[in-house]
Amino acid sequence: MHNIKNEFNTSTISNTPEYSFLNTLTEKLEYCNNNDDLKTPADYYSLLWDCIKVIRNTIRSNPSVDFLSGWKYKDSFELTEHNHENDRQLFKDMLWEESYCLTLIYFVFH
Repeated sequence: MHNIKNEFNTSTISNTPEYSFLNTLTEKLEYCNNNDDLKTPADYYSLLWDCIKVIRNTIRSNPSVDFLSGWKYKDSFELTEHNHENDRQLFKDMLWEESYCLTLIYFVFH
């Protein structure tokens, strides 16, 4: 299997403003919906987690700012956050982060 993560220019993501992570995450989520090469929770984690982590940290460090305002997947992201508070996870028998990624995909596309 090819390295899915390399299809997105993740090497330059760290040099862009935080809000660009929303655009990158949107592209990656849509990639998940349109491609069959993602097979395991680890595949989704590998593709999505870097963006998710930055977005979560940005939200935590600026709680008074509605960082997700206007983002088309805002509701899905917030539902995912809610379902993973206090170390809870929707999908069991996998890492918490993998469950987070699968839950986000579930809420976005179902």
